[in-house]
Amino acid sequence: MFRVPSAGRVKTRLTPPLTKKEVFLLYTLFLEDLFTSLKGLEDIHIYGFYTQDGMISAIPDAVRDVATLLPQRGRGLGERILHTFSTLFSMGYSRVVTIGSDSPDVPLEHIQKAFSMLSTRDCVIGPAEDGGYYLIGLKYPWKGLFVDIPWSTSRVLETTLQRARYLSVDYTLIDGWYDVDDTTGLLRLTKRNRKSLLSSSFAGELLDVF
Repeated sequence: MFRVPSAGRVKTRLTPPLTKKEVFLLYTLFLEDLFTSLKGLEDIHIYGFYTQDGMISAIPDAVRDVATLLPQRGRGLGERILHTFSTLFSMGYSRVVTIGSDSPDVPLEHIQKAFSMLSTRDCVIGPAEDGGYYLIGLKYPWKGLFVDIPWSTSRVLETTLQRARYLSVDYTLIDGWYDVDDTTGLLRLTKRNRKSLLSSSFAGELLDVF
């Protein structure tokens, strides 16, 4: 799931220190890095669910080359995530893993592990360091996992796990990871990847860390 790149609508917590145009370019590189990496997933179909609040033409070719594009639907994040799962299950898939675009360097091993764990579990969640999650995988679209969740807070994961227990969903957690939402996360991405990613190379120049 990702936002269509649009100046002033993506990664707003990075302005300042970056300008809206710089953040727009950076987020576009996030998508290029992430979807280029996803090419390494074998026997997994990739879909890109995009928001409908921007110009579809702004979606990078690197995304189109890897993923089948579908629009997100729903009034809030919970509804949009649920729609993603419902859509893919209705197409006949039995295991679905959803990630966002906030972690352009997420290890493919985490995604592969999530699919593997879904062979024996109903739900797999990858915790994010900010109290949310960067990945969730399901074998059925439980609506209750996405209703009345305090999105964009440190209680997202905690509340989701409470709902899973209430619904008797057999869940497990996999390795944690981090989101790039602010300057601290961007510096971490940059230093961790040096110049191996387009986004980290660009960010390094903007932040003058190389």
